[in-house]
Amino acid sequence: MAVLGDTNVPPLLRLRRHFEALRDENVTHGFSRGCLLGDLATEIADHGKVVRKALQDGLQQWCAPAAGSVHRGDRA
Repeated sequence: MAVLGDTNVPPLLRLRRHFEALRDENVTHGFSRGCLLGDLATEIADHGKVVRKALQDGLQQWCAPAAGSVHRGDRA
């Protein structure tokens, strides 16, 4: 995730590097792992509001930097 906040790297390249790192991690582990937050989201769908809110906050922490890079890329 740190690459998404590196303003020394052009926004589009930041996104590319971020998703390449995610891809490489999946390859390294033989595609045996899913998305931690995505898997958790499906498992707790019927749990309490506090748990769902915590997951929503976690997803937002990942989405905000990615969305920021997309936004800055559009403006570049």
